[in-house]
Amino acid sequence: MLRIGRVDWDCLRFVLVAGQSNSISAAARRLHVNESTVSRRILSIEKQLDTALFDRTSSGIVPTRSGKQLVAFLEKAERYIGLGLEEVLGANEKIAGVVRLTSVPTLINHVLVPVLPDLTARYPDLKIEIVATPSDLSLMQKEVDIALRLARPQHEMDAISSRVGILH
Repeated sequence: MLRIGRVDWDCLRFVLVAGQSNSISAAARRLHVNESTVSRRILSIEKQLDTALFDRTSSGIVPTRSGKQLVAFLEKAERYIGLGLEEVLGANEKIAGVVRLTSVPTLINHVLVPVLPDLTARYPDLKIEIVATPSDLSLMQKEVDIALRLARPQHEMDAISSRVGILH
């Protein structure tokens, strides 16, 4: 049995595109390389596998039975890789988890509470823990994740701060 570690995965990409286009020149255009590179890569993988994947004809290339089988598996692999990448990238974009937020009760009641239903409906995996207190809980000591304050912080100068609005 052939060990997958001995197969050049990049050459498989050339087999996939060549098999889909039935043409070395079309594959070269899609892969943004020259025709000799496509031919070399296909010959390389055929040598690694010790089997012909394409028959060369005057009108282009035609996948052999083995070539058709491999291209079909490579198309499935391409779909799975795409799904995997979407899952990984989507996981990075997913907003979820617990966020502890503190502020004075007036800001909590008049600013935050009115927007919470929309926020939690939009991000159902996000849980907001509200700590309404007039004292400054520490961001640096991880007492809270977000602090809405009425003034610029005098302590914890390493914390990231930005103005989010002006009270009238």
